[in-house]
Amino acid sequence: NAEYMGRAKNFISSKGYPRYCTVTIQDNQVSLGAGRSKRNKYRGPPGSKSWRQALKDCDDAVFIDFLQGCLKWVPEDRITPSQALRHDWLRRKANPNDSTQQHASPGRNVITQSGTEEGGTLPHLNQRKP
Repeated sequence: NAEYMGRAKNFISSKGYPRYCTVTIQDNQVSLGAGRSKRNKYRGPPGSKSWRQALKDCDDAVFIDFLQGCLKWVPEDRITPSQALRHDWLRRKANPNDSTQQHASPGRNVITQSGTEEGGTLPHLNQRKP
């Protein structure tokens, strides 16, 4: 529910629709249209831009797949944190010569299938709480 989420009330209406959208309900079908933000900036309806356009011409299909899994509108459809940690985008090693990996951090650590790290240390994962 939008009213239970901190800043969400700034972006999501009490009915669960993006605040900037025009909402049309006809025959129990909801249609979201373009609208304007509080700052009067034009905003297209959800889904009006491709992921590549929204990410400024990113053509890294594995990265886009990772984001799509994390940002599903319906929580039950999203990937779980453990699924996210096993995703190919987080598991692959960065190759500085590969332009398709523009969103991969060059020094990023990779957790292998056995759970060990390659490429350095991940201090936040190595520290255990007492």
